[in-house]
Amino acid sequence: MATNLNQDPFRLEGDLESAQVGEIYQRTRASCQSGKIPSEISLNQLGKTDSSLLALLLAWQSQARARKQRITFADPPRSVRVLAKLSQTSELLGWDESLEHELDGDRS
Repeated sequence: MATNLNQDPFRLEGDLESAQVGEIYQRTRASCQSGKIPSEISLNQLGKTDSSLLALLLAWQSQARARKQRITFADPPRSVRVLAKLSQTSELLGWDESLEHELDGDRS
């Protein structure tokens, strides 16, 4: 599990469920509060996740916006996009309409 926010792009990897997400949040809180937020966070190496990941991403997004910074969550896995769509947070996370259409068109 990666937690060095000074790396840009920052990469989240492996299985991240509530216990791991809570640990990442604690490890990165000071960096975020001091404005050390990467401009991009890569999500393409994520394994199993749950909705707590969305909470973490939204917290980072909120902290970035509060500092007038922009943060991009790149290459989210399909499972994360589905969670975001169902919880109506896709737009808040900066994921565009093409992801929405991709999910709407895939009935498998």
